[in-house]
Order: sequence, then C-alpha cells, then structure tokens
Amino acid sequence: MASLSYKINVISTTTGKQITLEVSPTNTMKELLEAVMGTLNYKGDFRLVLGFKEFGPQDYPKRLAELGIKDGDTLQLVPRPPAGRHFIFASFHRDCQRADAICSP
Repeated sequence: MASLSYKINVISTTTGKQITLEVSPTNTMKELLEAVMGTLNYKGDFRLVLGFKEFGPQDYPKRLAELGIKDGDTLQLVPRPPAGRHFIFASFHRDCQRADAICSP
C-alpha cells in the first residue's frame, strides 16, 4: 500500500515568500520545520503556526496527523522574538497602543 501524501503551503512572515511541500501525515513537526528551513535557507529560531496554534518544541516529536495538519493547509513561519519579549495584538493586551507593539508580560 502506498504511503498517503499531501501538500501544505508555508508562508514566511518575514519575506512573504510562499512554498508548497509534499508531506506525509506520519512526518513529525520537527521534520516539517527542518524541510521548511532548508528549502528557504533560513537559520535561527522559527516556529510554524496554523490558525492560532503555535507549534513549539513540545510538538516536534508529534506526527502532522496528530497535530491536525491536513492536505491544503497553509502554515505561517514566524521568527521567535528575543527572550523576554512577546508580540501581542492590542486587543489582547490593555497596555499595547499599536497592533505591532512589543509588550512585556
């Protein structure tokens, strides 16, 4: 029996570049992130986001199917902010004056 595969899209929030990768539901999040980083030739601390869910190190050993990633999904590749900084939208934090403000917890 052939392995099921599907295509997902990834958009870099730093450059706007979009790539499409063919993956298997049995691939892990770590394998996906490594493939994205290699394809875009990025280095550094990045995370993948689907909707409002940010996938971090705790998700790296999990399979894409376990995480609810499906054929045709579009994930965002976002850089991790420096330690101690959090990017928060104004509607979620009363002290932020702008949507792009950096707010301390």
